[in-house]
Amino acid sequence: MVDYDQRDGKAEQYLLVRIPHRSLGAYKKVGIVVMDALESQFGKPCIIVANRTIISPKAKSHASQMRPRSRNLVMVHKEILNDVVFPSNITERSMRVQTDGRRQQIVQLDPLDIDLMEDKLDSIIDCYHKLTTHKISLGFSKPTIFQQKIIKSRKDKAAKA
Repeated sequence: MVDYDQRDGKAEQYLLVRIPHRSLGAYKKVGIVVMDALESQFGKPCIIVANRTIISPKAKSHASQMRPRSRNLVMVHKEILNDVVFPSNITERSMRVQTDGRRQQIVQLDPLDIDLMEDKLDSIIDCYHKLTTHKISLGFSKPTIFQQKIIKSRKDKAAKA
């Protein structure tokens, strides 16, 4: 359990689960079921992240060795962000650089996942900040015409039920 403060200043908790990187593929297949079970059991948002290794560019045991691209800092942080926002997908990314040089990444999620992710946004922002020390801003991108039809049909089904 990790304690954090929401945007409105209210103290909350979320569950952070670290899994081996080798198990990530199997987890992605059943991740939504596992996440729902953990959230219902603990009553808190659950975030599952794979353990990844960052290798220094200077760490070589032989001159002909190359560092894998998946082990550099930028790629590891990018993959951590993908893990943190699961089961949603990232649709847009942009970087805001302020006049004093501070950077903030703006991440837009899939608008079809608003129902799943809306209550977890604060915990996702805090979790990513604790894992990488980077500030992000999360939101949902504007739905396309096709996505608007899907959202409308979901609302109609919910109104009938």
